[in-house]
Amino acid sequence: MQEYANRKEGVANHYSMKEECLGNRWKEKAENYGMMHIFMLYPKGKYDAKDTSFQNLMNVLFKNEHSAEEKLEILRKQFGIKVTETMEEEVEEMSHICMYYEQEG
Repeated sequence: MQEYANRKEGVANHYSMKEECLGNRWKEKAENYGMMHIFMLYPKGKYDAKDTSFQNLMNVLFKNEHSAEEKLEILRKQFGIKVTETMEEEVEEMSHICMYYEQEG
């Protein structure tokens, strides 16, 4: 099982919906069904304070190695991201969700 988990490290996949007519031909507007997108992220390895890659950013955001305050500081200093009040709230909320799933997992 651990071998399978290791193969998923560093993976980022995107899934979206598309229309496929299976009966009578009818073309629906994509705006009526195509708004759903799914992202599957499997961050790779541990956080690296010198790495500014996308994968390292995913480690910061989606792993529980840092508190919400630490994550925000890393986003500002290491990645040069201008953090808004909305982003602060979202990082805080996401941190709580990550901790919940880790505890329940």
